[in-house]
Amino acid sequence: MTTDSYINGRPAQVVYVGRAGACEAVSVKWTERRIEHFRVCDQEVSARNTVAPAWSDEPSTRLLLSSTIRNAVLYGEARQTDSNGYQYVARTLPAVSARCSNIEVIISYDGDLVDRALRDVCGKAGF
Repeated sequence: MTTDSYINGRPAQVVYVGRAGACEAVSVKWTERRIEHFRVCDQEVSARNTVAPAWSDEPSTRLLLSSTIRNAVLYGEARQTDSNGYQYVARTLPAVSARCSNIEVIISYDGDLVDRALRDVCGKAGF
């Protein structure tokens, strides 16, 4: 689960990206648009010192992202991977209202966070 925090007195989001082989992938998203990637293996944290490639906002990737969000609205959580290797994970968080869902969307590549956002989805599950 994503956590808003302060690290060394600076605001940051700590984002759980998911499993990466035998390890857990975690990223720290700083307010100045910098992201640091880590692996947690056997309770040891190691920095990846990598930069995830930018996500391509093409029509086909937009459709896959919308499909992932729609499935999360319907089923609580969904994940899909596109042909370029980007993984889309969407999960329903506690509802904003009776009509609206709060959806966390995480885009990653090779276990490294590319982007993370919250999206309010109201009404039908269609987009």
